[in-house]
Amino acid sequence: MRMKKLAVMALATALSVGSVMTASAAWLQEGSNWRYQNDNGTFQTGTWFRDADGRWYHFDNNGIMQKGWFQDADGKWYFLAYNGVMQVGLIKVDNQVYYMGTSGDLFIGDMKIGNTTYNFGLYGTTNGQPSVPASATYGGNGNQSLNGGGGGSSSGGGSTTPTPVPVPDEVGSAVDNVKGEVENVKEAAKDVISNIVVPEPKMDSDKKATVPVTVTVKEVKTQEDVTTVKEAVTSLVGKTVEGVASDEIVTVVIPDGVVIPGLPSHTKEIKVEDMDSEMSRLLDKYLTVDNLDKYKTGTVASIIVPVEGVDVTYTITLK
Repeated sequence: MRMKKLAVMALATALSVGSVMTASAAWLQEGSNWRYQNDNGTFQTGTWFRDADGRWYHFDNNGIMQKGWFQDADGKWYFLAYNGVMQVGLIKVDNQVYYMGTSGDLFIGDMKIGNTTYNFGLYGTTNGQPSVPASATYGGNGNQSLNGGGGGSSSGGGSTTPTPVPVPDEVGSAVDNVKGEVENVKEAAKDVISNIVVPEPKMDSDKKATVPVTVTVKEVKTQEDVTTVKEAVTSLVGKTVEGVASDEIVTVVIPDGVVIPGLPSHTKEIKVEDMDSEMSRLLDKYLTVDNLDKYKTGTVASIIVPVEGVDVTYTITLK
């Protein structure tokens, strides 16, 4: 997944075109395949690509959007749906149930879902349990069948995005609360942070919402600069749980090797009242002058917050 985060900065290795041309970023269909053309007329090739709504795609070396199971250079497996979008959470593929982590990689091991602990075994599957909605049911090639079969046909590419699920007012208000903190944080950290983007939340049919927060960091030279970044992240995270009962449980996730290659992943359920101390400990561990200088681009953390029955995942990324 580190390759994925670097793709945001590098915008991929370009496929050269025959002549200089004026172009605008757009999805282009070639037969049954889809490609993505950049503003300068080149194409996304051999890389991960993240669109403006925070969805991840992968393109092969010929610039073709990939679908189905995909093993990246990091050795991890990912699943790309019929429309190319990388999947997270529970999915059902060819009648086998899998869990894809917050960074999209296949989870293997025990996981508690609801009141039941499931074992996602050697190949990451539980052999059909727990139940998965038809909207997350696929065939091995990524095609989707909403009757549960998983093998139906569907056209690919950016124009086939499913109809958006309305965002509940409570979720919208919670995200607006985070947005309201942005200008305060930018002003307090203006010497170190140049921009903060908090987009509108996106809902799926499983009552889950995603909010990819991006923090653009300037050059970090001193411990004081690091402290400023930590304070900015702490302020934003604090707003994500503001108004949530102190005994409610939130989940903090740091994917394996995304922030600093070699450091272990971190997933922990904690009470809201313990959030400040947990974030302070994690930021002290992961964010140092050396780490920010070498690995500034990377996900700091995903915070999963319950809001009126909806799990809202804020993914805070430094770039």
